[in-house]
Amino acid sequence: MCESCNSTIWLRYAVFCQTCQKHKHRKCEKVASGVVLENYMCKKCKRDGKAGGSDLTAESGAETSKAVGNRMDSDSSLRCELCEQLAEENGRLIQERDSLKEIIVQLRKDMEELKSNRQNEVQEKDPNQWVDIPTRSDKCEKPRRRKSVVELRNRFEVLSECSGNDCENSAGNVVSGCVSGSASRKVKPKKKKKVLLVSSSQGRYCSQILGDKLGKDFEVSSVVKPNAKFRNVVESVDKLVKNYGKDDCVIVLAGGNDEEDSDFRENLSDGVKQIMALKNKTRVIVNALPPRYDKEELMGKVRLMNRFLHSEINTKGNWDNKNIQVNFAMERMERMCFTRHGLHLNKYGKQVFCDRMVKLLRDFEKMESDKQITFLGN
Repeated sequence: MCESCNSTIWLRYAVFCQTCQKHKHRKCEKVASGVVLENYMCKKCKRDGKAGGSDLTAESGAETSKAVGNRMDSDSSLRCELCEQLAEENGRLIQERDSLKEIIVQLRKDMEELKSNRQNEVQEKDPNQWVDIPTRSDKCEKPRRRKSVVELRNRFEVLSECSGNDCENSAGNVVSGCVSGSASRKVKPKKKKKVLLVSSSQGRYCSQILGDKLGKDFEVSSVVKPNAKFRNVVESVDKLVKNYGKDDCVIVLAGGNDEEDSDFRENLSDGVKQIMALKNKTRVIVNALPPRYDKEELMGKVRLMNRFLHSEINTKGNWDNKNIQVNFAMERMERMCFTRHGLHLNKYGKQVFCDRMVKLLRDFEKMESDKQITFLGN
């Protein structure tokens, strides 16, 4: 029971008075909840017995100061013991360090002596003296078979014992046999077919893919000119194909940088003239311009340029020549074959392009059309 309000008390809401030894409400004593109080004195005890409270406080203070002094004495004694232990440990470590230094010095001396002895042995050693190499005795050596020596005998007659005509005949037979045998052993290496890819930035890395797909029978090389016009891409091609023959081929992939120019006819016409210079020397595959998915307004112009390229090649009087073809499949390339911005071919598009070039190169001599220009949409 709380003496202030005469009601029941829950211990969690009460404080304990050390003077009267009773529990009281925190609310009645005006003590905030959650505050921990030691040696608490309630209001009633403070009013009734202040002297007793002061005496109690003084006695508790004396006892506290005495306890603190004893604790300080114990701490100082403990500190002294720890200092002595640390000093002993430090001395022991110093002794170990000094002993290790002596060992290191002795080892260095031994190493120098061994090195000097080794040098003396090398200098005194005779270079012409045989050295016995020790072998492992734990392995059982198998008995070695003695190799039989085959006595060589000359199957031909000695020239000095033959007559003049006989000697000439026998020598001629021997020489002719050797020459015919060596000639029969010679194997001519198979000549690789050469493929040259000239392109703008669209054909970058396509030569590697073509080389992997064609195999060892073809030698693929490329000349890539980024941001170049059609005529700039195909210029000086005749110098690069000096050693090319009718079994070799030149692939042209250009014209994408002429689509925004108003004078594209002049650029394409100049490029076609340079391509026609190769018609009697090697085979040529001219690819149509690819679509421009980055600018939809240029789609119609791309088709117009491809038709102009087709007509320019036809008007040069090359219908009877089968060495030049125009691949119009590039004009029908789908959107998935291009990069996100829609201008260049992506990895998949380059794979599709190279597959079509491989098909043309494999079936070049099997074309049914007798005309020079062939429309290829597959």
